[in-house]
Amino acid sequence: MEQGNWEEKVLSDLDIKKLYLNCFYVIIPLKETIQPSGQSSCLQAMACGKPVIMSNIKGIWDRDLLKHGENIFFVNPGDQKDLNKGINTLIKDLEMRKRIEKQGRLLIEDHFNVINMKNNLKTIFEEN
Repeated sequence: MEQGNWEEKVLSDLDIKKLYLNCFYVIIPLKETIQPSGQSSCLQAMACGKPVIMSNIKGIWDRDLLKHGENIFFVNPGDQKDLNKGINTLIKDLEMRKRIEKQGRLLIEDHFNVINMKNNLKTIFEEN
């Protein structure tokens, strides 16, 4: 695959969606940070119904909504053995993988939809 950057737009949004749809699961390895990180990739994968394996960093943006084993599979950051365990779990445990796929997609539909985003923005603007 070619390397690219945001300005060059080597991949269109449709190209990116096709990559998500053609994968078995999405791995988002993150370095430990308190800053939110990996959010766009995680939500895009979930929107495509793909299970996400992501590093459980301090900067996870919503601990109330992201639930290990329910709608995401968290692994310890920088821990290759834990990452391998997560991958193997999703390969072998069909029930868990299907649950994470379904619940991840429902998370997007219920919480990260256009209407909720509009209402959240409206609330922010009205408060200022």
